[in-house]
Amino acid sequence: MRHFIRFLSCLSVLLLVNMMVPGFSSNGLIYTCLAALVITVTSWFIETLLGRDISPFARGVIGMGTTALILLLAPPVIPAFQTRLLGIILSALLVGFIDIFVPVGARFTTK
Repeated sequence: MRHFIRFLSCLSVLLLVNMMVPGFSSNGLIYTCLAALVITVTSWFIETLLGRDISPFARGVIGMGTTALILLLAPPVIPAFQTRLLGIILSALLVGFIDIFVPVGARFTTK
């Protein structure tokens, strides 16, 4: 469920930045969904490597770094995807900030 929420938040952020930042465009919802899916899967993979008990701050840093990396690598791979540094920074900060507050389940259990 958390990863579905992450996908929706990435998609929302990318669509918002697409509308607000000049020069940042994905030329279609399919490319934006693809970028959000790649960000979500890459973040999930990194979190799996780091273990189950990582802090919310670490999840935010992972989301921020992954978003920035994917958006930097997207234009050469997908010609319809254009990014600007301002759009990459805003997207990465927003996704990282949202990932800090996405619920991950009960942190403390009683015995």
